[in-house]
Amino acid sequence: DWEDNFSKTRNDLHRHATSDWIIFLDGHEYVESYSDLQKALSLKTDALTVKIVMENGFAFHFPRIFRNYVKFIHKVHNAPKIRHSKPYDAFVIIHDREHGQSKKATKERASQRYNMVSNLMGNILKRNKKSPRPHFYLGNLNLSESNFKKAIKHFKKSAKYSTEPVAKWFSWFHVGISYNKINKPYRAMRAFLQAEQAQPNRWETAKMMGISFAAMDRPIDALRHFNDSFKINTGKFSLKPIERNDAETWDF
Repeated sequence: DWEDNFSKTRNDLHRHATSDWIIFLDGHEYVESYSDLQKALSLKTDALTVKIVMENGFAFHFPRIFRNYVKFIHKVHNAPKIRHSKPYDAFVIIHDREHGQSKKATKERASQRYNMVSNLMGNILKRNKKSPRPHFYLGNLNLSESNFKKAIKHFKKSAKYSTEPVAKWFSWFHVGISYNKINKPYRAMRAFLQAEQAQPNRWETAKMMGISFAAMDRPIDALRHFNDSFKINTGKFSLKPIERNDAETWDF
């Protein structure tokens, strides 16, 4: 019987794999592009971290190609337990639920996912209220359902308890987005300033600050931040929650 434990299911299935490497895709995902695959598979590493792009343009990097001895952990939002991974940026996976599932199936899955993730992450918080991981995923879950006040609550706690700068930035960034959604641009601005401290000089933060200033009817400050958002991020970032759209910025 199904136990709401994706790691257990994956590990049971992987026992039957005969290849040296395994790739996993969700049913509504496909590989858009790749190159130099054999070269990547010759690397001495437990896993290869590839790029995954969601329907809304949110891009992130995650180890989806891994050695067949690797085991998974966590019941939901599971991850391979690895000591070392290497980037394979040329491999791109597209997450396409809109075309990979019927509307009825998508709606049913969304309801089932909300209940399952809420229960599993809630159980983790009963054991440890300061665990950042469940707050991170509950923030994302509630944001996806437009439960902005709940999203703010969990993202703030995720930012408070996380030790990784990217997780702090992502959490404060979405606190700001959620405040803007409920027409509280001043509070949104404070959140974006916290995001800026966590990971400075990202164009995403500058653009959202411009949107907040525009909502405050401060056009000069808005223009300054919109102009700043045309910069290019330096360095590699594992979480890219919004797709760059300079034409949209010019419209603002």
